[in-house]
Amino acid sequence: MFIGSDQPCGHAIALTTASGLCAEPVHGSPYEPDDDEPYESRPADAAFWVEVAALMAQRGRLLLEEQVVANHSRWHRLTGDAVPDLGPRALLNVWPDLPTDAPAVLRTMSPDFTGMAVLEHADGSIHGFYADSDSRADLADAFADARAAILIPLTTADHNPLLVAVRPDD
Repeated sequence: MFIGSDQPCGHAIALTTASGLCAEPVHGSPYEPDDDEPYESRPADAAFWVEVAALMAQRGRLLLEEQVVANHSRWHRLTGDAVPDLGPRALLNVWPDLPTDAPAVLRTMSPDFTGMAVLEHADGSIHGFYADSDSRADLADAFADARAAILIPLTTADHNPLLVAVRPDD
């Protein structure tokens, strides 16, 4: 768990330690962008949603990744004018729609793939999970049961969403 403060918090650390937990100071936040990595700070404002609508007019449906913290995302399939209920401060990545031949998507996995597998199930729910080429055999059942899927690489060179923005506070 990470708890941040802009003030020294020696008393809170002492209470935490007294309760049997180990509190350890860290410099910086794990939620702050790395200065070495590209970071998009464009707001998800009206102009962003106009661009999303234009992409949908060109491509049809789209996949929206709502990244609420660095290692957790919610996934939404964009199909029309309705904007999903999104939380504040989420990083939004817009991806191409999920291909409907999920087993074919798995067959395209490169031998050195590391990233997210995003699956849509028969009930319409969408979830993503970490996957790499070493687990290809274990993924076959999950992909066979999915009605749509996409592989999204995590490597900086290959991680190319169509649009990126940050959801402002309400």
